[in-house]
Amino acid sequence: MQLSNLVAYIGTYSSTTTSFLPGGVHVWSLSADGRNATPIQFIEKPSEAGYLFYAKNLSTLYVVDEKKTDGRGPVSAPASVHAFDVNLTTAELTWKNSQISPGANPTFLDYSAKHNALFIIQYSLANDGTIAGLQDVVVLDGHGPDPNGSPQSGGHAQASAHAHSASVDPSDSFLAVADKGADRIYIYHVDGETLEPAYVFNATAGTGPRHVAWSQKSDPTWFFVTYELSSEVASFQIDPETGSVTLLDVVSSVGTNFSRYNEPADIQVHPTNERLVYVNNRGEDTIAWFNVDDAGKLSLLGSVMLTQSLNAGVAARSFRFSPAGDFLLVADRPENAIRAYSVDQGNGNLEQVATWAVSEPAFVCIVEF
Repeated sequence: MQLSNLVAYIGTYSSTTTSFLPGGVHVWSLSADGRNATPIQFIEKPSEAGYLFYAKNLSTLYVVDEKKTDGRGPVSAPASVHAFDVNLTTAELTWKNSQISPGANPTFLDYSAKHNALFIIQYSLANDGTIAGLQDVVVLDGHGPDPNGSPQSGGHAQASAHAHSASVDPSDSFLAVADKGADRIYIYHVDGETLEPAYVFNATAGTGPRHVAWSQKSDPTWFFVTYELSSEVASFQIDPETGSVTLLDVVSSVGTNFSRYNEPADIQVHPTNERLVYVNNRGEDTIAWFNVDDAGKLSLLGSVMLTQSLNAGVAARSFRFSPAGDFLLVADRPENAIRAYSVDQGNGNLEQVATWAVSEPAFVCIVEF
């Protein structure tokens, strides 16, 4: 088939509660305005496809298999990371190889073209995009308040370190690791064969830093973090020489009229208007957006409602913009659907334009060919 220039790769979890397809990766062709989607392919493995990343220079899609076991003993297949070749004519996927994750529940991926490395666990890559092997492992320590007020893990969400994301900065020089278990944001140099510590920011106890989103063009460079356990959004500035960071602002991730428990998850900077930062809230169950002023201060502009979450795990947990920033796709897991929104690139407003059924969507990746 002839391909449009926009394609969505949708990672899903396996499910025994719906009549839709099992977990795996869906491939859809998208119309230019994001209002129409045409299925191209579905692959059933990995069955717990919780996070995806497309490396354009390698024509390779990387997918975590978010298994809850490390594979030791007669349990089940271990957690792993898979590499797929992407056909640039059809967008179809062909499996290349995989590597076992050193631990259970891999939940995040980022990629450095400069260093040909894949993070959250630092894998080196071969020239053809296959995962060559484990390059480095950093074991984090410490913990936050235990027990705490979060319902996660029976109140023990911060009983130990819990690195939830690892994001490469725009210069490909630093890696920011958000540790929601120990209330820390680690900054590492990534110019060598191993990760070298540059700076540690100690967030307020009980905040739970989860995800990081970088401003790609701002000078100085800003980044933004969801504080999962305190339901907040924080803005930071990084020193391009040392990697030290300065906290600029912390605000609530929800509206002033919302009083129930909430945990924000994903965070994204708009690709063409970097004064707009978007967050998805689990509890309030919204996509909310914020203005960033000249000093890096945040102010809530608006929000749209999503399907009511069952809990923080069964909620809308990821969303992505089209490369042009004119539409947004949300993986609305409780609804078993992908939602499409048009985006006003001036004020950030979202307007829902389409909904497509898909079982247990966890992550969406939009690629422009």
